[in-house]
Amino acid sequence: MAIPQDYYLEPLEQVIAWVRRHHGALIDAQLAGFLRSFERLPRPARRLLVRLLLRRGPDFRVDLLDYPEVGDASRAVLALMLSGLARPVPDPCRRLALLRMPELRRLLTEAEPGRVVSGRREELLACCVALPPTRPGSPLPQVIELTVGDGVDLLRLLYFGSLRQDLTEFILADIGTLRWQPVPLQPRLPWRSSEHLRTSLGIRRACDRVRQLVEADAQDPVAADRLERMLEPVPRDRGALRGRERALLRLADLQARRGSPRRQLALLRRVDTPAAREAICRLLARRGRVAAAERLLQRMRSDSRDAAERHFAERFEPRRGRCRPQRRGRIRVDRWHLSRMPGLGVEQQVVAAHGRGGGLALHLENRLPAMLFALGFWDILFRPLPGAFVQPFQAGPLDLFEPGFRPRRAAAIDERLDRIGTGRYGIESFLDVIRRHAGTVNPFLRWWPTEIRVARLVLQSLSLPARRAICDRVADAPTRARSGFPDLTLVGGAPGCCEFVEVKGPGDQLRGEQRDWLEFLQQAGLPARVLEVRWA
Repeated sequence: MAIPQDYYLEPLEQVIAWVRRHHGALIDAQLAGFLRSFERLPRPARRLLVRLLLRRGPDFRVDLLDYPEVGDASRAVLALMLSGLARPVPDPCRRLALLRMPELRRLLTEAEPGRVVSGRREELLACCVALPPTRPGSPLPQVIELTVGDGVDLLRLLYFGSLRQDLTEFILADIGTLRWQPVPLQPRLPWRSSEHLRTSLGIRRACDRVRQLVEADAQDPVAADRLERMLEPVPRDRGALRGRERALLRLADLQARRGSPRRQLALLRRVDTPAAREAICRLLARRGRVAAAERLLQRMRSDSRDAAERHFAERFEPRRGRCRPQRRGRIRVDRWHLSRMPGLGVEQQVVAAHGRGGGLALHLENRLPAMLFALGFWDILFRPLPGAFVQPFQAGPLDLFEPGFRPRRAAAIDERLDRIGTGRYGIESFLDVIRRHAGTVNPFLRWWPTEIRVARLVLQSLSLPARRAICDRVADAPTRARSGFPDLTLVGGAPGCCEFVEVKGPGDQLRGEQRDWLEFLQQAGLPARVLEVRWA
């Protein structure tokens, strides 16, 4: 089946039309100039530009640009360069880097006849780079790079609300790889001016560079200092704000590894999150500032942001610089001695041991509360409230993990909880959501092939009050479905025949959110325990 000529171009044109219609006030002179340049291009050049935007760049060989809908790629490239949306790459090193292995061998052979050419690509490339500029041999290919500036990223930000999505979302949806829940849209973005929008874009780009710097484990203090300055503005939107907080924490870790506690402390104080407050407390204790650490702990106790912060504030001892051991409380703790099986994690080994004993243990972890909530509240999750859905490719509402998620939907959530608790929203109601929506993108589901079987086993083993209690807790704070739920679910196939087990290997301890889930499950009348595994 032939692909329509504008198959790749139409998504970008749809984005441009959408942005102009809904967010025209945020289009500044620079973005307007990019749009004019794009729309004045001949259609083949526009098609080529979109193709290149979907590829990994920044450099592209002109002789390898072969797309049926573009036709003569050299003419399209010329149009891109004349419009200022592309430019030639004169740097011979960058052009050499795009040569294939046979081309690298041929280049070395032509430069030094009789030479035996062997080695990995990196070695051959280094040899080619070392050749004199006047060497004989085939000319290097023509290479271009795009010069679209901020234009495409600003369009992505205005359309998707983030930089995590791009034009491939259209294509994946069109060919059926991804399905998105259709929701009536009410576009309303957090930016009130083009300046706010560009600040957000700059912060998001800086966050990506910080992540790359940390992942590469690069010892580059100049780059780290430059990124710190780029992160000084405080964005208006929560997505960029959360990214900025994570990036500053990463830079603080870099300063700690560089042995700069003052810089580390200064960076941590720019972040108002539980992780930052805990790190500040530990750093103050290490530096002997016990009184300052005690004052911060007092604030954390009186205004805890989450369970993990509350547990830390209760247990940390500044004079000793560490947390007191956790009290076991009422949580049951068992201990097993197992023979270690190479290649299997401790949870998988416990599952295997249960299977040998005739039991059924499901290694679900956070998948269980997430699945219950998604299947129980699908229609409420995708309710078209103002500002919740601003474009067609959203996995869930923009306020899903915000404090106002439940208050905005309180009546509908409470009514659904009542139906779950009384059985009017029963097992078949949960499973019917899978039948109707399987494969549709949802922030809580990954659509495993065994989804219906697992859901039925879990629902049959959970009593009505237990289903209601777990859904109620997740509805109150959906982030709870992402961490802390016990590793294993032991199911028996009848109401009440269900047990939850948090598996801990040697040296592993309960985290605050794990203890909270275990205590909650016990209060809901469900057996929940810790299983400590020791190797025989």
